[in-house]
Amino acid sequence: MGMMFLYFVFPLTRGRQTIGCFIIRLRTTPPLGDAGRFTFRAAVQGAYYEFRGLYNVLIHRWRLDDKGRTWYDVETNCKVVLIDDD
Repeated sequence: MGMMFLYFVFPLTRGRQTIGCFIIRLRTTPPLGDAGRFTFRAAVQGAYYEFRGLYNVLIHRWRLDDKGRTWYDVETNCKVVLIDDD
């Protein structure tokens, strides 16, 4: 379980994508800039909220804000950007 948790945390601290995000061309970035890195604490907090969100799907109902962010993206103040094919 710890390895799976680090699978999501490590790429955020390096400013990279997980394999799944690479396939669907998404990148999660800090609020300032599109190429930044998360601190370890912010990456752990983001991964925790994502796991908690998957666990509580019925409570949060995958609500999106006006920018298309999920509740845990709003909670961690991050952006999710679509990467172009260029």
